[in-house]
Amino acid sequence: SQSYWGLKVVAKIATDEGLVGVGVTDLVHREWGQTPEAVYETISRYYGPAILGQDPFDIELTMDRMNDVFEFSQIPEVAVFARTAIDLALHDLMGKAAKIPVCRLLGGRCLSEVPVAMSVYVDKPEIMAKDAIQKVKLGYKELKLKVGLPLEEDIAMVKAVREAVGHEIGIRVDANGAWNAHKAIRAIKALERYDILLVEQPVPRWDIKGLAMVRRRVDTPIEVDESLHSIQDARMLIENDACDVFNIKLVKLGGLYNSRKIVTLAESGNIACRMGSEAESGLGALACAHLISSAKNFEYGADG
Repeated sequence: SQSYWGLKVVAKIATDEGLVGVGVTDLVHREWGQTPEAVYETISRYYGPAILGQDPFDIELTMDRMNDVFEFSQIPEVAVFARTAIDLALHDLMGKAAKIPVCRLLGGRCLSEVPVAMSVYVDKPEIMAKDAIQKVKLGYKELKLKVGLPLEEDIAMVKAVREAVGHEIGIRVDANGAWNAHKAIRAIKALERYDILLVEQPVPRWDIKGLAMVRRRVDTPIEVDESLHSIQDARMLIENDACDVFNIKLVKLGGLYNSRKIVTLAESGNIACRMGSEAESGLGALACAHLISSAKNFEYGADG
């Protein structure tokens, strides 16, 4: 598929004992500039030969072999989608071999249910209000709104949705780095009167000092998405007191193995986690659910 959403590559890894692990990587082409053809080429020409013959349970060694192909540890965006497909296939393979659910490979099950938040897409405020009501009727307890338009428009959208759904429903907003620190502080303080739950990525990914300043100056928890691509990013964010919440996206972090490391590091810094979305297929969404269920610090609804 060549639509904005729905680009994906499925990887299969077979063993000499007849087991087959299946993994997927989901692409949002506009955000990442990656094509299924490029991911396929990376897996078939580079990563596949590098890991051929490995024991699937030696996942640290397998990841290190892929590091020898591309400098993932230095540049975590390199070939990250191909790594995710292989990572998920390896975890599927290990679960099948051990005859246990993948969440038990990641630490065991902490949660039996995964709450889901649903987006209300940008439109006229009255249309967004009606959309929000419909989603609440379907049972969703958290809603997500994109912001970063002129402030009066952001206020009108959030106000309309809040008045439509009442105060029992969580509303979080995502600026996708649209503001600088000073604009973010002003905007968030204006939106806080509508009881927002969370603000995602208020400033550009590289502005860690700006993130920290925003966090100090507002009452609403600050979440990072684009600023988090690696364990090193996670450490830097914690050391700079730059956020309250990590947005975990498997495809952005290279799969379950790296994501679980970052979730554990978040716990060490008293950082909550939330599962983000790259419009995952059913298989990708299942992998996300296994990770959420294995950790106690996923405190917010996952993106639907």
